[in-house]
Amino acid sequence: DIVGNFLSPLLVVALMIFVGASFFVESNPHITDLSSWNVFWDSFMTGFATLDILASIFFSSIIVTLLSQYSQEAGRMSVNQTVKMVGISGVLAGIMFGAVYLGITFVSAFHGNGLQVLNEGVVFSIISFNLLGKFGAILMSLIVFLAGFTTIVALAAVVGEYLH
Repeated sequence: DIVGNFLSPLLVVALMIFVGASFFVESNPHITDLSSWNVFWDSFMTGFATLDILASIFFSSIIVTLLSQYSQEAGRMSVNQTVKMVGISGVLAGIMFGAVYLGITFVSAFHGNGLQVLNEGVVFSIISFNLLGKFGAILMSLIVFLAGFTTIVALAAVVGEYLH
């Protein structure tokens, strides 16, 4: 309840502040001579999204099973209603993840000039500090903490229930 009602919305708001701040700071986009396909493929293979996709595929069947068991025990929903609810939630989550990744891509493209040799964590720390000063460093720390913590809590709950 705490993750879904408080921590995840706080993470989304923090990401929106980070991406939104980038619209108000002047910058130059990074120019590359690579094709769009090469940029996409390289980013996909080295990006964080790949692990999100693999994890969502692996855990989705467990989540559907657990939700249907809970719904039937509580007498609230049929299995079909549960699957429909999970499908709609999955589409909405996909749209939200897409918006987050597009926002981070925008921030990187417009504010990451000269930072290509650094790893991704350092790049976002420097960009957030450049965009928002000390508040940016605090905001990036909060984003990293919330992203890691909410993921750990969700995965621990799913794996724990699966092992049970």
